[in-house]
Amino acid sequence: MAGIMTCISLHLDAEGEGKISAFLEYDPKVPFHVHVNVPNFTAFDIPRDAVAAGLNRSCPPNECSCSNICLQDAGSGWLQAILQLPRTERLHAWILRQDLEEFLVRAFSLVPDGRELLDYDWDAALRKLHDPDS
Repeated sequence: MAGIMTCISLHLDAEGEGKISAFLEYDPKVPFHVHVNVPNFTAFDIPRDAVAAGLNRSCPPNECSCSNICLQDAGSGWLQAILQLPRTERLHAWILRQDLEEFLVRAFSLVPDGRELLDYDWDAALRKLHDPDS
């Protein structure tokens, strides 16, 4: 089963002016995580459930428990994303809620919540442990 990748815009101010691209990738072979790549800035994995939870509740300001990204409701269909970048200050950006929702709908359609381990190919994972080049 093929994964999905989508490009979303990270707006660098609340007015939607300056923006950079972020690529979100979901691979059903690694069902618990979403890979986030912000070219020239950072790349990391975040639990899929944490992304989904960020749509429904905000991290308390200055108390975010997520190590790489924190999502906060910014109202009017926007989410504020606070990304912890390596060797620099946090990057505050705004994401259209709909873009993230559409990505998650597609990800959960590939591997529904609660089926992550049921459909996991344990034999392939074991082979990969024994032969990383396979």
